[in-house]
Amino acid sequence: MAEKTTLVTVEPQASVDDIIKQVRQAGTAHVDLLMPETVPALQSRKACDKLREMANRESLEVTFYTADDKIIKAAQTCQINVVPVDPAALGLTSSAPASAAASPPPASPPASPPASPPASPEEEFLRSLADVPVTPSTPIPDRPAEPNASDWISEDEDPWASALDSLSVATSGGEEALRQHERTRGMSDDDMFAAFNDFSDTLNGESSGSTPAPRRRIRPEDIELTSEDLDRQNPRGRSKSKSSAKSKSRGEGKTGGRSSSAGALRWLFIALAVLAIAALIWFIWPSKAVTVQITAPAASAQLYDNLPINYQAEPVTDPTSAAIQGHVIEAPVTISIQGTVTQTTQVPDQAARGAVQIYNSNAQPYTLPAGSTLLTTNPNTGDQLNFVTTQDVTVPAASVSFAGTSNGSAEVPVVASAGGELYNLPPRPNEATWTIVGYESAMFGVNAGEISGGTVREERIPTDQDVRTLLSQAVPQLQNSAITQLQTQLGPNELLVGDVALAPDLETLANNPSLYSLETQPVEGAPDQFQLTITASFRGLAVPADAPLNQQLERALPNALKLQSVNPETVAIVSRTLTLVTDPGTNLLLADVAVGPKDATERVPQATRQQIASQLAGKPLNEAQAILAQLVNQGVIGGYQLPQIEQLPADPSQIKIEVQQ
Repeated sequence: MAEKTTLVTVEPQASVDDIIKQVRQAGTAHVDLLMPETVPALQSRKACDKLREMANRESLEVTFYTADDKIIKAAQTCQINVVPVDPAALGLTSSAPASAAASPPPASPPASPPASPPASPEEEFLRSLADVPVTPSTPIPDRPAEPNASDWISEDEDPWASALDSLSVATSGGEEALRQHERTRGMSDDDMFAAFNDFSDTLNGESSGSTPAPRRRIRPEDIELTSEDLDRQNPRGRSKSKSSAKSKSRGEGKTGGRSSSAGALRWLFIALAVLAIAALIWFIWPSKAVTVQITAPAASAQLYDNLPINYQAEPVTDPTSAAIQGHVIEAPVTISIQGTVTQTTQVPDQAARGAVQIYNSNAQPYTLPAGSTLLTTNPNTGDQLNFVTTQDVTVPAASVSFAGTSNGSAEVPVVASAGGELYNLPPRPNEATWTIVGYESAMFGVNAGEISGGTVREERIPTDQDVRTLLSQAVPQLQNSAITQLQTQLGPNELLVGDVALAPDLETLANNPSLYSLETQPVEGAPDQFQLTITASFRGLAVPADAPLNQQLERALPNALKLQSVNPETVAIVSRTLTLVTDPGTNLLLADVAVGPKDATERVPQATRQQIASQLAGKPLNEAQAILAQLVNQGVIGGYQLPQIEQLPADPSQIKIEVQQ
């Protein structure tokens, strides 16, 4: 495939399938899609994905040139090159410039794998508990200290109080998040995304609203414990529990009931705190495994040009043959397109007239019949001009006297052979500037008077530039119409091959005027308009419907490569281009084939995949895209596709790097 770039103009009503067909028919590795107007088909991310998948599959590079923000957003999401342009440069009515797409942040060089695996999200959270700010507690007045409280739990080790403090923050943030969730009902997509970001910020403790007052830290001495709790927590009190059971039971009353209720409430708070912490970890740190798809970098492909692939009308039964079954169909195509005349043209009108004095130097007379041709030049432009005589004139012979020889002469009326001011001549009485065709050596002429009366008129006639302007629009229309015309020539159960370009192709047709005929006609009632009619003949390849071209090429191309000493068992066909030979009597296709290593996964070793997973671990989606884009530029990978999540797992083992064939 040619490495140059083709510019394709996309019509507003074009579907994504039409656009894909235009990209394929461009025949080059780089295709620029110019959208002078909004193209609704490309505002969809699904359509852009379909176009990108086709481009990746066929090793094409596609770039959008558009002023449509929706197309820009869809293309950036689908990893398609897009260049925002000024709407005024595209001829749109809107004068506001298209908003340029935000450039991705420059990716930092690939970082080395960490020396030790990163801590899990749970460990990171437990570490963060030690940093929770503590509000000094105030002792409850007139409360007797519980015996052996220091043995039960120390002041420095207070995980339940830290958990309850975290619960107050999580609970207040969760309530605010739920209120934000309720406000998102009935919103548009953009408002919903904004509300979702607010929801995420709230759960992360980054709400812009007022921060709730911190909960008072609960100390061990502030918790009421029953005697049974103390006995269970204090081994020294267990020996006394049996002997004092009766006295404790007698002392129990309302105070014991309150202690039991406080203990149940405390355990309820602890359970809610654990649930809130687990939900927060689940939301912030994704732990599910994800898959990142990449393609291998382009291998050093070897090219084989002009491999001959014969085609024949009979079925091919030999499995070692490099021929296919098919035949050529041909159809003439005519299209009409309307253009505008850009300037007026001067057209000859009246013919110049006058008289020429002809001199005869011979001893015999000569009769010039009407319509005899006389030649002269225009002294201002140097152009040679043709005039004709308007009546029969006899020029007398020369006479000889004592004084010498005198030429015979006669005045001959003449008229210009064409109209126009070019034939108007000034008097030149002393210059023999006229030649009489057929009598060059015998006679000559002089115009003693002015030759005048030649005029021109202005008309709006299409110029070559006007026609060339229309050819850029007409040639693609010719090929599109040719496909329809050729399909009418198909026989029963036949297909027109789309992988083989029609002959002649676009470039050849545009650069060779002998391949088409042109005719211009004025448009009645519109002096500035003209109708251009173009006619050309196209040929295409037809194959049986039960033996499509791709199926036949699976046999024919490897056999053709074997003739070039290529082993199809170890190499794969990376790309191919087929050309229909148009020479009469030649049933031949020429294939340009690029081959490379068969297993693409070998070009991305396992160690490289592990390093990529380490670089992506814990990165937001935009940073991950920047890292992968830098790897593409470095030639480490050929392309990539990320899952649609906000952030990748922090554990590299949860990121699977999958190499697509």
